[in-house]
Amino acid sequence: MAKSRVTSLYDLQEKALETAQRLVDYDSYQESETRATSALAKRCDGWSKDECRAWLLKALEVHRDGIACVKGHEDRAWEIHRNGERLADDRIAADFAARHEHHGFPRDLLDGVLGWVFYLYHLR
Repeated sequence: MAKSRVTSLYDLQEKALETAQRLVDYDSYQESETRATSALAKRCDGWSKDECRAWLLKALEVHRDGIACVKGHEDRAWEIHRNGERLADDRIAADFAARHEHHGFPRDLLDGVLGWVFYLYHLR
């Protein structure tokens, strides 16, 4: 199967968040932002290494804040989960998205960060 190549800004942003997740949650890339940037750049045809690094740094900030956000609202996140609702539909997600609006990530990707963090740190 051929590797998926990035052709759009959205794809770059999504892959930057995935790379940040691997770096923070799984200690991938030998805990090196430089190695993570290189890995991201290899997955992102049409984007310079500097552009990839800039998006990775934004993604790392978003991901780390997502961990803190879910931890800070853990009781509410569990309540939402028990009720079969989506964290993305709650005020927590709206506030999180507003805090990171300046980074330029689309709302659905920011919602995905919170969902992933809740799954990884609280459900798994």
